Amino acid sequence: MQLAAAIPPDDRGLQYGEGLFETLRVQDHHAPLLARHQARMLAGCIRLGLPVSEAEVRARLDAAVAASEPGARVVKVMVTGGSAGRGYAPARRARPRWVVQEFPLTLRPPALYRSGLVTGLCCQRLARQPALAGIKHLNRLEQVAAAREVLEHGWDEGLMLDSLGRPVEWTSMNLFARFGDRLWTPALAHQGVSGVLRSWLLEHWLPGSPLTADHRPRPLADLRHADELFAGNSVAGFLPVRKLAVWRWDKPELVLSLQHTFSGLFGH
Repeated sequence: MQLAAAIPPDDRGLQYGEGLFETLRVQDHHAPLLARHQARMLAGCIRLGLPVSEAEVRARLDAAVAASEPGARVVKVMVTGGSAGRGYAPARRARPRWVVQEFPLTLRPPALYRSGLVTGLCCQRLARQPALAGIKHLNRLEQVAAAREVLEHGWDEGLMLDSLGRPVEWTSMNLFARFGDRLWTPALAHQGVSGVLRSWLLEHWLPGSPLTADHRPRPLADLRHADELFAGNSVAGFLPVRKLAVWRWDKPELVLSLQHTFSGLFGH
């Protein structure tokens, strides 16, 4: 399904990456994290100055979920700056363009959910840019370059660092680690994507757990002392990490529990 016949050459999303996207996991027209996707897209529209109202964001995402095929699906909703003339400055009357795509749900092999990901360190660093930090904008060239490294090395995922060499996120997932009774995930104030599964974990699941949140910057070397290291996003759910470079973990107790809770959101 695609609700835009073609993207014209003067579209600002195509020309400059001006726009946002959300990728939703849907089960039989039900998206448990829909409200969080809507909130992040609205925040992104405000940040980029796109003339889109809260009501329109909600309506567009609601309609995309409702129109999806039965079963387990992935729905991607994009909004761009629309068409405008040559030059960086947006047209005063440009109308945002919406594009919806739909795909069958494909997940990582089941063995990776049990035994964990084999990961490595990406050479590609994440630039510091607080104005764009957290939102899911269309310009993902850093992740494209890092994903190429993952393919070249044969890893399951790659860890991306900031310009100071501190861990920030995986190429397509948020980064989590458990240190005793503390659940650590970077604050993402200067770079990275604030995932909706991450917000669900911190705002919904964590308050009822025995763990407390930790967002302080950590050097890469700290990860070797974590009790568990894992990755997560709203489509794949949570996956343990069993190896990062030469470091290994073999007791993904928290992650396996989170997998069960996440599956329950979709009625599994």
